[in-house]
Amino acid sequence: DWSSDVCSSDLRTILHIGTHRTGTTSTQTYLRQRLGPPAYPLGTLVPHQHIEAALVALRPRRLGPAALARGGADAAIVGGWVDAARHAASDLVLSTEELCLVRHRDERDRLLDLLDSRGAGAVEVVLVHRDPSTYLPSYRVAARIVRQSSLVGIVPPPPPRDIREGSWLVDHDARVALWSARCEVRVLRYED
Repeated sequence: DWSSDVCSSDLRTILHIGTHRTGTTSTQTYLRQRLGPPAYPLGTLVPHQHIEAALVALRPRRLGPAALARGGADAAIVGGWVDAARHAASDLVLSTEELCLVRHRDERDRLLDLLDSRGAGAVEVVLVHRDPSTYLPSYRVAARIVRQSSLVGIVPPPPPRDIREGSWLVDHDARVALWSARCEVRVLRYED
């Protein structure tokens, strides 16, 4: 339901943060078909999602070599998306699972400060959480696939020791607290 009220008279930006293995690709396909640019811009690295937003946020030591080699390109891309949406008087919706890897205030602030500096309007966050008992086994499989793909050079998956019960990956309360300190946050349950 959250995507049905995307258009409003006040410009805003919605960050859809998966997490991984929570139907994010299906949501991205829906948003791309329903909204399209500029409200749902095409990503440069992956057309249906906005990894660039996570690359702006994440600390350099958490990025792969291909992401580090991009320099300031990602901030320029994200800024361009904001500019295009503002020019069209449109809301902006950015969606990427990689934003679930943001776990520090400086990472969150790097992205939110960029959006604010470009006039993105109020930022709302939609978090999708999945029960750890089904999420973790599914994510382990996905992480193995990523480790064997070209995406590992962009945003490497967390090490296997982090993909376990009680890790920061499934600390939903901490993720909500991080984002809600600066944004309105809506939490959806994958199981619903």
